[in-house]
Amino acid sequence: MCNVCVAKKDASIRMCIDYRALNAVTKVPNYPMKDTQELIFTAGMAQWLSCLDLLKGYYQIKMHDENRVLTAFSTDIGVYQWKVMPFGLSGASGPFQKIMNNVLRSHSSYVQAYIDDIIVYSKTWDGHLIHLRNVLQELENAGFSVKLRKCTFAAKELQFLGHKIGGGKYAPDEEKIAAIKRLERPKTKKDVRSVLGLMGFYRSYIPNCAEFATPLTELTKGKKSGEVKWGKREEESFCRLKKALCEATALNAPDFDKPFEIHADASDYAVGCCLTQKDEKGNYRPIAFVSQKFNKTQRNWATIEKEAYAILFGFKKFDKWLYGTIVEIVTDHIPLKYLIEKTPKSPKLTRWTLALQRWSYKITHRPGILNQDADALSRLQTK
Repeated sequence: MCNVCVAKKDASIRMCIDYRALNAVTKVPNYPMKDTQELIFTAGMAQWLSCLDLLKGYYQIKMHDENRVLTAFSTDIGVYQWKVMPFGLSGASGPFQKIMNNVLRSHSSYVQAYIDDIIVYSKTWDGHLIHLRNVLQELENAGFSVKLRKCTFAAKELQFLGHKIGGGKYAPDEEKIAAIKRLERPKTKKDVRSVLGLMGFYRSYIPNCAEFATPLTELTKGKKSGEVKWGKREEESFCRLKKALCEATALNAPDFDKPFEIHADASDYAVGCCLTQKDEKGNYRPIAFVSQKFNKTQRNWATIEKEAYAILFGFKKFDKWLYGTIVEIVTDHIPLKYLIEKTPKSPKLTRWTLALQRWSYKITHRPGILNQDADALSRLQTK
């Protein structure tokens, strides 16, 4: 194995080793990683937050003696092998996450870890001090060390996993937004995939993300590599996505003491939903946006089918918040109200109506001009 030393932002050195050959023959252990969006929403509802960063996280996990030889790498003064878990192994993140979950399991009501990033969240100041003490003691007992310089203690808001969270609100990381503003037009399919991956990471902040991205996703079809043919349609898509993310509205934490509303709508090209709640002044507070581009088959559906699918799509995406609550569905398609309240004749609509029985809901018709949040998700067509 060959190694390369890379300078980090803090001027320290990180050793990177090319483990592609080893990874190709490694059986990666299956272990579920946590849903980052759920982590963000759970922690962001708290009033006090602390973020802990483990000191060289992977290096705090020891390798089994018989596996060390597999990590051997060459230098100009000899061959070495790792005693601890190095970066670059395909099977490293799952076991590390499992270890962190086990270490912090007894404190799971106020601390979560995503690999080596740990967040402690509390409703009160006194409670936060107790929670911090408990977590730090647990980490010490397990033999872990934190990097104080990269930790944030007792903050009202902070940056975590690419998001700015705190006080019941969530927004994209400002540094990431600044980087997105500087993005240049992608020239190859690989560049396009990178752009779509970055935008997709923040899709919950972007109304109509799926439809905005349609011209770019079409560029990735066919051969995996090569230059792309860039035209006016692709340029508009790229600029719309950048603009939408740079102007993204901060999302709000769900309040389970208040009723939820799903604003759903469908166009010829896509479906869009907005999960909202009203505040004390009657203003809508967006919690999350979701959208999906229709495939060729779905584009041929009847309007009533597209509108019905929009509702089912929204419930599935927001299920973790809506199951067990009564939800108001807001739609601008009045036939849908009568369709779902009666027995449909279409087998497809019947299946969807039966699937909706998982949730408790009522349907409200609201003209499109009054249902602008969901309308915006679906009706900005790409020509």
